[in-house]
Amino acid sequence: MTEKELMSLPSKTRPHKYTGILQTYYETGMEGTTGMIFHDDRGNSQGPHWDTKSHPNETMIYRSLGWTIWFGNRTEKYYIKIFNKKNKIVYEGPLTQDRKKMILSKYKVSFLPKELSEKRWIGYCVKEYRAELYTNVIPSVIKEKYKIEFDIGHVVHDDLDARDAIILNITFDDKGNVGYWVDSDYLDGGRHPWELSKIDFFTRKKEVKNENRKD
Repeated sequence: MTEKELMSLPSKTRPHKYTGILQTYYETGMEGTTGMIFHDDRGNSQGPHWDTKSHPNETMIYRSLGWTIWFGNRTEKYYIKIFNKKNKIVYEGPLTQDRKKMILSKYKVSFLPKELSEKRWIGYCVKEYRAELYTNVIPSVIKEKYKIEFDIGHVVHDDLDARDAIILNITFDDKGNVGYWVDSDYLDGGRHPWELSKIDFFTRKKEVKNENRKD
């Protein structure tokens, strides 16, 4: 699909565009799994090199995790254009989690797509290839700025039709307005923030148990 086609989709399925690089990420506590991530350029900042003794008067680019998108949530949608170091497109298309590959790899990485071989995908991330990512995911920086309470894939209570619903997409504008899009045909699934409620699953489970005892 072209960028024009992607960005002209209905609000319920229209992605957000991000421009940046693919990366790998690992830190203590991740239990042997390496994260496959995308980092948006808006999270870049320049500062003194961390090793000032070996690199005096040198600067380097630091990247904020707040502008990072982690691949893997089944409700998240990804369409990507990946460019090599010569700025040639080496892959363009969707990325879909391949559960079989994940099991065979013993989850050594957080995301393996169906559309690319394991070696090719990991290679793109290790080499930090540039990419344009179209997705329904919202980085934490934007979530904090717009006070977005829910996330893609969250199960919430839809107060308009009194049922549980799944968050499929989130939209926002420069005026601070936020819209949620859920898996409902009523009003095309569009909801204001005040039309959705958090679900206390612990309390609900307790109430169901009490009802079952009464029966």
